[in-house]
Amino acid sequence: MSHADLTNALRKRTLASVTWTTALALAFAFAAIFTSGANAAPPPANSVIGNQATATYQDSGGTSRTATSNLVQTTVAQVYSHTLTASQSRIVAPGGTVYFPHTLTNTGNGTDTYTIGATDPGGGNTFSALVIYADANGDGVPDNSTPITTTGSLASNGVFRF
Repeated sequence: MSHADLTNALRKRTLASVTWTTALALAFAFAAIFTSGANAAPPPANSVIGNQATATYQDSGGTSRTATSNLVQTTVAQVYSHTLTASQSRIVAPGGTVYFPHTLTNTGNGTDTYTIGATDPGGGNTFSALVIYADANGDGVPDNSTPITTTGSLASNGVFRF
């Protein structure tokens, strides 16, 4: 085998080693970022995450060399998600007023606004009026008599009670 052939073989082996090192480093980085844990939070929407691999090897002359991959970066897209706590029943006398407290939590990774509304399950024959009011402290009593149709801006992990 000629010196040129040996050099090309070592170069190919080194590039393959760097490529695998880069792939493994990226796999571990993304697994660490996107694996949920007890205290782990997803990266915020529009944040930039990245990784770069480094490989150390010895060339044909025995000299230790270091190769560094290109920096790989990606921008995290917004993930829209929420939970709504609402299952309940109430008893009220005919003609009385009844409140059904709800809690909406933005479980996505960015700020969002939610439109809220109510529909009479009886097609308008069950209730005389359905109105939604804010209930900031969650005590089941409206904060005021101003009807609402939106949560307004709700940050990631933010809670809105109505």
